[in-house]
Amino acid sequence: MITKREEVLETIIKSIKHWEKDILKPLLEGGKIVKDEYNTLLWENDKTRVACSCGDCPLCQKYMASGNSCRKCPYFIYYGKPCHSEKEPWFNFFVNPNIETAKAMIEKLKHCSHYKPEENNNQC
Repeated sequence: MITKREEVLETIIKSIKHWEKDILKPLLEGGKIVKDEYNTLLWENDKTRVACSCGDCPLCQKYMASGNSCRKCPYFIYYGKPCHSEKEPWFNFFVNPNIETAKAMIEKLKHCSHYKPEENNNQC
């Protein structure tokens, strides 16, 4: 039987893998990101949307799908604010999408792999 801790950790790992495979890898391979007139992030070469929105994130899908706010997300619990807050990694990536800001998002997600849902101590 999977524990709450294992379930949370699995979702964090899925988010990390998503950022590594779908965002960081193409950037490291020379991909460039541009914004369209609606401020949507697109891959420059084929104008497909960069998969970095709430609908693409395993953590958002799990913790917001049932109508919850970000407050139940391990990222929020660890850092005390959502990843899209000003100066947080998703916000920084959206403002300036590049290798460094993608790596910063991945690193912050990795810190949450220490999350212990059975402890309500505001730390992962």
